[in-house]
Amino acid sequence: MYPQFKLWSIVHSQPTSLSILVMLIGELAQRAGVSKDTIRLYEKMGLLTARDRPAGSRFYKEYEEAALERLELIQCGKNLGFTLNEIKQFLDECQKHGPLPVSQKIVLLERKLTEIAEKIQNLRQIETYLLETLGQCHQEQAASEAVSSQTVALCSQNQELSA
Repeated sequence: MYPQFKLWSIVHSQPTSLSILVMLIGELAQRAGVSKDTIRLYEKMGLLTARDRPAGSRFYKEYEEAALERLELIQCGKNLGFTLNEIKQFLDECQKHGPLPVSQKIVLLERKLTEIAEKIQNLRQIETYLLETLGQCHQEQAASEAVSSQTVALCSQNQELSA
């Protein structure tokens, strides 16, 4: 149903090329459709890694093609409702122990589905409250308009009587 959400296959895919392409943060950001600040945040959190490349007295971060795939994975996880911390834990586990066993995937997905169900319930309660409040506002507005119409009619009658 959601081909862009191939979470498990993206994590375990192998690089398709033997040559390693490197890019600077600007190119990576542009290719991934994220900001440089996002990349820096992910690097600070340990979601991405980069090599320092000396250039005179400065150092530039170089990112391999795998960083682009990692950014796609992170975005996919976020789109599925996972937090950055959850994504990091998942990636750390995969790095330490390899692909997750099906039983762990089931636990992870069931836990996320439970969280989503709770969020949906909370959103429905908020929706109900807002609809009730909106209904009350419409009633107050109608009553106010009725009072205004009556006031205008009374003023018109008073002006006609005084004339």
